[in-house]
This record gives sequence, structure tokens and C-alpha cells, in this order.
Amino acid sequence: MTVADRRAWGRSGAVAKVKYFFNMLVPGLDDIREHQPIVPPLVVGWVFVLISTVSLRPLMLSSLQGDQAALAQGMEVLMWMLALAAPLIQLLKAGLFAALAWAVLVLANSSRRIRPIFSVLLYGEAILAAQGVLLALFLHYTTGGSVASPDELQVSLGLAAFVPASRPVLHAVAQGFSVVHLLWFTFLVMALGRCDGPARRPSLALACFFWGVTLSFAAAHAWIAF
Repeated sequence: MTVADRRAWGRSGAVAKVKYFFNMLVPGLDDIREHQPIVPPLVVGWVFVLISTVSLRPLMLSSLQGDQAALAQGMEVLMWMLALAAPLIQLLKAGLFAALAWAVLVLANSSRRIRPIFSVLLYGEAILAAQGVLLALFLHYTTGGSVASPDELQVSLGLAAFVPASRPVLHAVAQGFSVVHLLWFTFLVMALGRCDGPARRPSLALACFFWGVTLSFAAAHAWIAF
């Protein structure tokens, strides 16, 4: 192989990798099963988090004007720290859920593989991250971009809108019942079903398990914080 051939092969390989990466940003369910990507779903989730952070930042600053300027500065730093750490947080959360799923599958004597489930969970985290974007759009639409107090930022896109904040545990659980969470749950059922065949019932049970863990963590956090 000549030098020119090696260069041409290297360029074609680089183009193929770039094409593969962009295809995996919005893959088909069979692509997730076959390629089991990790980086692309983290990038998608990170983009959603950055968009929501940029969109919510002016609203947060508007709600903390005057004597609360120092608090606003601290909140802004915290928002950007969480935004920059979002891929790591999503990776750790998906890893924890995958570890819990592995334990359940071992107890159930199941032959399901964990790696494709882990990839599905990462794409699920990207779907959940989209809720921040929807929340920012809703707040900008309802407030016109001007927020008088932090209380105006405490809104919900799900059943939590009908639960009083005086019941924090129930409110936290209700937050897990939103349009985005329903989309996330539907995606899990469909994608998990493609990982190891069309067995619908085990995939539904596993998706329900993940949703139950999510609600349990939310309730425990609210109970401890209260």
C-alpha cells in the first residue's frame, strides 16, 4: 500500500466514523441493539442540558434581582457547574440503573445482556434531559421572559401541577408522571424489546422497574430534604 493509498484509506475511515457518530445521535432501535453506542446519547443529552441552562439563566437572574444579587451569582455558577457535569451525571445514573437491572436479571435467571440495556438507558437520559428545554419554553411563553420571584419558576409539566407543594413526597412522585416521562417509558419498552428479541412482557416489566426506581429515588430525596 502506497502513502497515497494509506492517506485515502485514513480519510475514508474518518468520514465513516463521523457519519456513524451523526447517525447514532438519532438512531433506530435496531441500531441501538447492534452498535450499543455510549458517546452519542451523552452528547444529545448534554446539548439538551446546555440549551435549557442558557434558556433558564435569564429567568433565574430576573427572579433574583436587587438584594439577592449575590445569591443570583451563586445560582448561576451552580447552574453552569451542573450543566458541564451533565454527561458524567447521566453516565453515573445510567450505570446505577444498569447495575440494578443486572442484579434483578441475575435473580430472575435471565440471559439478557447488560451492555445494550446500558445504551438504551443513556438514550433515555437524553429524552429526560429534553424536559428542561420544554420547561424553559413554557416559562418563557407564560412569563414573557420576565420573572418577579423564584416562586414563578416552580412549575411542573406533569401531575405535580395538581399536587400542593405542602406535600413534598407526593409532589416529588407526581413529577415523575409527565409527558416526557411517558415518552421515556414508551421508549424504554420499545428499545428494550429490541435488545434481546420481541419479548414484550419482560421489557415492560424492566421498564416499570426503572420507572419505579426513579419514583422511589425522588420520594426518598424529597423525604430527606423535608
